[in-house]
Formats: sequence, C-alpha cells, structure tokens
Amino acid sequence: MTIKEDTNRLRQEERKNTLLKKYSAHEFIPVYESSMSKDHCYFLRCSLVPNEKAQDSLELCSWDLWMGEGMPSEYTKYDGPGDEIRCYSRFTPDNGTYPLVLKRDFNELRPSHIELIEEFRLFHNLYNDAKTNKYIKFDDNGNEEVIAIVDKHKVTIRLKELKKFLAVKKMHLSLFFGHDEFSHHQLAALSLSSSDAIDRDDSRSRWSLTYTEPTDCEFSSCSSLCGKLLIAPSLKVDSPIANLLNSQDYKSFIIGADEEGDLINHSCNPDLLNNELESNPDSRDYLTAVHFRKNVLKKYYDETSKYSVADGSVSCGSLWSLMVDTDHQDRVIVWLGDLGSSLPLEEQSYWASFNIVPQGGVSEIYRKRQCRAIFTDTAQLDLVFKKLYEELQDACDNRLKWRFFREFSAGDRHHLASMHIPSSDEQKEFDEHVLSLTKLLIDSLNEKPLKQFSSKEEWACSEFGISRLGLVFGNLSVQDYEPHIQFLRDLQSLRSKGSAHIKGKDYEKVNRSLGGNTKSLISIFEDLLNQANDFLRFLIDAVNEEKFSSYPPPTQQH
Repeated sequence: MTIKEDTNRLRQEERKNTLLKKYSAHEFIPVYESSMSKDHCYFLRCSLVPNEKAQDSLELCSWDLWMGEGMPSEYTKYDGPGDEIRCYSRFTPDNGTYPLVLKRDFNELRPSHIELIEEFRLFHNLYNDAKTNKYIKFDDNGNEEVIAIVDKHKVTIRLKELKKFLAVKKMHLSLFFGHDEFSHHQLAALSLSSSDAIDRDDSRSRWSLTYTEPTDCEFSSCSSLCGKLLIAPSLKVDSPIANLLNSQDYKSFIIGADEEGDLINHSCNPDLLNNELESNPDSRDYLTAVHFRKNVLKKYYDETSKYSVADGSVSCGSLWSLMVDTDHQDRVIVWLGDLGSSLPLEEQSYWASFNIVPQGGVSEIYRKRQCRAIFTDTAQLDLVFKKLYEELQDACDNRLKWRFFREFSAGDRHHLASMHIPSSDEQKEFDEHVLSLTKLLIDSLNEKPLKQFSSKEEWACSEFGISRLGLVFGNLSVQDYEPHIQFLRDLQSLRSKGSAHIKGKDYEKVNRSLGGNTKSLISIFEDLLNQANDFLRFLIDAVNEEKFSSYPPPTQQH
C-alpha cells in the first residue's frame, strides 16, 4: 500500500466513526466481530450489564466478559471442613453480567459457531432462516422483518429490538473493541508519532488510539484503537397487551351513498357499532355490508406461502382470519364490524383501497351461513374446483390406494392454492390460470398405476397422458368419457399454442373454438372451470363405482 493509504488506515477515522456513531432505531448495530488478515486484527465483543453497574463498567479498562465466558457451569463451595456443596451457575462469572452473543466451541471435533442467546430469540419470537443466517420477526400483518444477522465473523442486530430487550431486562449493552492496523512504513514516514495518542471519554464511551513501532513482528508501525461503548435501553417500553388496549386506530369504509350521491363512511371500530347486545343502538350495525372490488383477493392468491383463500374466508397463517362473501362475480362483501375485529390496521388500509359503493346485498349462501348458521356449499366455480380436486384424491385413497393425480412438490403446490377466476380480462392473468389448470389436470396425471389397465402393446402405441387415459376408459368400458377427453385436448392445445409459446394462427383457431370472438377471457376461463369440474365429478363417480377393477386378466398384466 502507498504511504497515504497506510496513514489513513492507521488513523482509523472511518472505523472509529462506525464504532462510536449514534445509530437510528431501524439501523443494524454490530455487536460481535472477528477479523484478522496480514495487516489488521479486529475484535468486537459485548456483554449485558445491569443498569446500576453500567457507569462502573465504563470506568474499567478490562473487558466485562471474555469470549467463552457466560456459559452455565457447576462448581463446588465449602461452608466448612468437609462440608462440600455442589452448585450450579446459569452464567459464569456469576456477577450479574452475561452474554448476548455466544461462541460455541467443540474442541475442533466439530466446527465452532456463533449464536444469539436463547432469551433474546424467544423474547422477540425470531425465526432462524439458516440459508441466509438471518433472524426474522413477523408483524401482525405477517410481514417479515429482519432483526439480526449472524455470520461466522460478524453479528449485527437492529437497534430497535435490541434497546427494547435491554429495557425489559433493565440492562445496558457494553461493547468493547480492540482494533489494530499494521504497516511496513515507520511512523515518521506516515507523519505519525507515539505522541499523537488520543484518549477520549464521555457518558457513553471511553476509548484510546495509540501509535507504536513494534519490535516483535515484521511490521514497522501499528495503531491500536481500544475502548468501550454503552448502549442504553429504550426509554419507551411497549407492551403488546397495552398496545392492543390503547389502540384507537380504525379505518373508515364506504357503507353507502345519500340522495345527493355523496358517500357515507363509517369507522369499522367494533366498539362503536351496534351489536346483538344493543351496545350502541344509535350507531351503524356490526353486520353492515361493506363492498370491495374482487381483485382485492389477488394479493392473497399471489402469496400462497403466506395467505390462504378458502370458501368464505381469507387468512394469514394464524395471525388473522377474515370472513368474506365471495359468491359474487365482481365483488367481495365483508361485515363492517369484522373488518375492525379481524384485520390489523395495515390490512384495513389495503382493503380500503378497493372499497366501492354497495350495490345489492350479501349472497344467499353467505346469509344462510352467517345469519342462520346453515351449512351451504359454495357455487363459485374456483372454490368448487378445489373442493372436488381434494374429494377425488380422498376417494382414490379410500378405494384405490393410488391417486389419479400425483402429489405436487413444494414448488408446484401454489397452482391449486391460487386457483381462482381471473379478476381482470388481462391476457397475462388468463395465460397463468390456463397453465395452472393444465398442470393440475394433465401434467400431474399419474400414468404409472393406469398402466395396469391396458396391454403392453396398447400402452406402447398410445401417446402420453391424455390418449393413454382415454385408452384406459375404453378398456374399462366407462361410459361417456369422450367429452372429457376432448376437454383435456382443448385445454392442452390452449396451453401449448398460447400460454407456453408465442401466440400465432393456431392459438387464434383454438381461441375461436372456445368462443373468443364473443366472450371475455374471464368467461372463457369460467367455461373451462365448468368443464374441469364436470371432469372431476366424472372421475369421482368412476372411482366410487369401482370402475377400476382388475384388468386385464393376470396373465396379461405387465
């Protein structure tokens, strides 16, 4: 390195500023570091110190906790001659100071590793993503927030969560650091001298920077930055229960329009609504219908690993669940009180952006379920499809011990979970739905067990998939299977000539045969779902009627 570069390194201005800076609440602060190379040696360690001992700790030059300390231990103490008492200490040394970061060592029999103490991880209910070395917290909306990053040589924690942990523990975090930089140039050549040493201290830090010319190594000069820094606990301790009780934040939604056409809005705060106990008789009813554009559900269909859209409900894991009326072609309806009692504020804001003026009432199916407690099947084609798909798989498990459709891998399960009628007439959305429907009904056909219902020669002469399924139906004398095979061929053509490849004349021909000249893409897909549901019912009946008996005779099986 040049003299100028070495001078800047040995002055350690950038590193000192990083160590001593005041971080904002959402920044990540380093709490552990270990880095060694031919020209530097960096160490950063930390410990948790009781509030009453924090300033005393800052006065000491020594570290509060050495790496490897802070682990549980057994020891023996003696109250008198021959009076031996076996004791256990959760932390060693047992002086009120304990670690936030542990270095686990296994005597070179297994790789050592760094980890955060269990109490911090459990307090914030952190999920460890082992692939990225990140610790993740989920908020009330199911959103992921990275709280800590634990690498082999460095640990950083978001200051907000760190200070909250310190607050409930009534402790400070003590950071102690030793950073050495080496150069082959002598101090004079770097325009530095031992008299340039710096000592600083204040209420939150104490540090020194010294320059020396070592005689016991290959380098001609060295700078050492050593010190301590205290991180104080948060002044504001939030309780999840207190937050829930004190929260007065509820969105208002459109619930109608007056004679002049002006919109009527009302808060969804359930405590302000009239309920079955007549709590607020002069207020709007809890069961006031609020209407939304149907594409409000698209967000939840697009993230099936996080959300679930079922018959009559939308949910985010076990965080929240909202009852919804989806039995309408162009809208979704929810009770006003449910919006406030079921959704966190961020989700309320999302739904409010799709809020529309009510037209008509809730569906008869929803009214029977919600108001009369009568179980009623949905008429929505997409929800019917999912129900029939699962029903077929169950029928196969009970009667055949093999399934018509193979199990999906984790990367393909979203095709069933996200299946729904498109919310717009966009070609992209239509193509994606056709692709998913093809994967569910054609690509996943379980050909291996079907092979037993034909001769070896017949099977070898048939094309893959659809043709072989038709061969099996014919061999088993299943009645009226031809329309379903034709449907599968049409679906396959629509996928191969449009969704999976550049669209051309062949696609236009298929599209016209499905009514593309006069129908919207939404209507075409509804027709496809209708045929798909008929196909699934056909398969369920065939399975339940035991059509798939032993065929051919044992002498012909292969």
